[in-house]
Formats: sequence, C-alpha cells, structure tokens
Amino acid sequence: MLQTARHRIARFWAATLLCLPAAAELVNAQPRPGQQAPTIRLGEVLHGKQPALTPGYALLIEFWATWCTPCRENIPHLNQLADEFQTSGIDFLSLTSEPQETVKRFLEDHPMHGIVALDPDGATSNAFGAVGLPTTVLIDSTGTIAAITHPAMVNAAVIKALLAHTPLPLSRLETDSRTVKRRPLASGATIADEDAKARVVVRLVDGGHGSLSGNDQYESDGNGLRALLADAYGIPALRIELPAYLANETYAVQAWVPQRHPETLKPLLQAALVAGASIRVRREQRSMGVLVVSGVPGKMAASSPHELAQGGFKTGDISVEGGTAEMVRNYIEMAVGKSVVLDAPPSARFTFKLRWDPTKPGDFAAALHDQLGLELKAETRTLEFLVVDSLDAPTEPNRR
Repeated sequence: MLQTARHRIARFWAATLLCLPAAAELVNAQPRPGQQAPTIRLGEVLHGKQPALTPGYALLIEFWATWCTPCRENIPHLNQLADEFQTSGIDFLSLTSEPQETVKRFLEDHPMHGIVALDPDGATSNAFGAVGLPTTVLIDSTGTIAAITHPAMVNAAVIKALLAHTPLPLSRLETDSRTVKRRPLASGATIADEDAKARVVVRLVDGGHGSLSGNDQYESDGNGLRALLADAYGIPALRIELPAYLANETYAVQAWVPQRHPETLKPLLQAALVAGASIRVRREQRSMGVLVVSGVPGKMAASSPHELAQGGFKTGDISVEGGTAEMVRNYIEMAVGKSVVLDAPPSARFTFKLRWDPTKPGDFAAALHDQLGLELKAETRTLEFLVVDSLDAPTEPNRR
C-alpha cells in the first residue's frame, strides 16, 4: 500500500498546476501543524450527517472539486477509511466550493462516504490555506491541526495515531504541505554548488544531530528553529520566545559566503530562516537576573579562526574544539539552566574540556574556576530578547 501511496503522491505533484483554485481564493496563508484549527463554516450538507465539530471528536477534512482528477482518484481510498472508522470518534468531511447542483450530479455517479458539504465562497478552504487540490487536513480531538497533507498519505495507521494522540507515521514532507518540490527556473540554468560564491539552503526535516559553524560557513543536518535562530542572531536560546508549534519545527541548513567577507554570513542566515520558516522576528529589551561569566579567556587554549567549531555536552562533561565565545557561553548556560552573559566576550576561538560532578552543589562553579580560570556571579542586566511569530495568517479562535 505504501508503494501505491507514493505513486499517487508523485502523480499529484505532476497534476498540481491543473488543480489550483481561483487566484482570488488564495488570500490567507496556511496554518501549521500544531496550531489550533481555524473556524469551519459549512454550507449545505449534501450527504451524511452534520459533523460533530465538538471537543472530543477528531476530524479529517478533504478539500476537493469535481473537476480535479487527483481528487476523483482518491475517493475510493477515502471511502474505505470512512467506512473503517465510522464509529471511532472521527468525522470524514469533504468540502467543495462548487455549485450545489454540480456536486449533486457528480455524487449520483461517484458515491462519497462520510460527509459531503459545501464551502460557500471557499471561506473554510481559504482559512486553511488549501492552495492545491486535493488537500487533506487532520485535526485531533482537541482541535489541534495534526497534519496538512495529501489523501494518498493517509492510511489506517495514521488515523489510529490521530485518535490516540500519538505521533503520526508521516514524514515532514507528508505532514506539512508547505514543503513542495521546486521545479528548475524557466531559464534552465544550473550552478554547481561547489562553485557558488554564496549559498544558503533551508529544508524542513524530521530530525538531526546538530550543527557545525565557521567564520564563513554554517551547516546543520537538523536543528530546532530556536537553536538555529540563536546561532543566526547571536541571541541565547533562553532569550528567544516562539509559539510551541514553531518550537517543534526542525530544519536542515547549509550556508557559506566568501572567506574575505565572513560578516555577511549571519545576515544571510537570518534572512533565509525568516523566509524558509515563514516567521517574523522582532527584538525587545528586558531586565532580568543572569549569571555573569568573567575572566574569559582564562585557561582556555586559543584556536584558529578558520577552524570549524565542534562541541559536545552531557551532564558533567563539556568538550569544545575551535568554539566561539558564544559557544562557550551557550554550553555554560546549558549546564546551569539559567541565562548566562559573558563579561567582555572576545572574538577569538577556544578549545577546552570541563568536567564536574553534577551531584555536588556548587561543583560546576568550582570546576569552572579551577579548570578554566573563569568566575560566575549573579547580576541583574537589561538584555535583548528575540520574539518570533508566524508569518502565516493568524487563525481565528478554534471552532470546538
């Protein structure tokens, strides 16, 4: 079945240009998995019961049209799911903005199980940002969007996970339809990556192991959005505020700039993350209690400025090679669990190891002093915060 589903999704992307709603309907940006679902406004119900739309009831919404070939091809598949889960606490709702008579004539020859209703003026489709048809939205019993995907990707295992509030057995590509395969530019020109003077790529992924950075390059096989923004803006992760559904997003990033202009790397990363993650960022100044580290560089060994920064952290053990002052500060912050500030941070890079006994109160501060020659003290300072919101249109209060 999985192979069949992959085949259907490939054919869907090939037919996408033929299944786009009118441009006037493409007004709102698409909500994201993890957000509360926007209000659902139903017109006449042409088949089935009135959907529950109440707390404790899950919902699968299929945005479709009679003229959409991939929509028609997936009707038997969705009918089978609707039959299998008809008493399981989930409604299957098919919505179209077409005229009532057009849909009624279609249903005479193409029976659709579950609930078929009209979407007047495409209001609900617009609220969910359903640009391509078919688009399937999975909403759990709390009213939270679990996935925006293609019907071919939804099977019995996915529905069972939705009902059980467990992670859906879908990849990021299948869960979040913002991820779309891009065609080459119309000119057909290609540029080899290794020859590019500057490059940045941001991909939505399922997970990863962290990042490597240099003065003129940055690479991550998968990091949380908060950590990536901390690297790009030079603001600690503890001072970055973002909604929970954004905090759960993971991206792979690769970027480089000319070696003689390393100062252009962070602005490039910032712009790419803002665009790639569809976010807006603003800065705020706030007064707060912090731990200040003084004495840098202390006993830390100097490293080449061109060395790729690498580090590892586990409770009781920090190891850094070619780390920046910000990397040093970040690891100390991870160890103490509080906001940390470096007093007069240098631009040099450092290599060091630090070990302490986490079962002994005060041992970290003692190890920091004895092994690295650094001091910790509590102060109140005014610091910069990064506040992050989605660029996508804000959703209305949940309809449940």
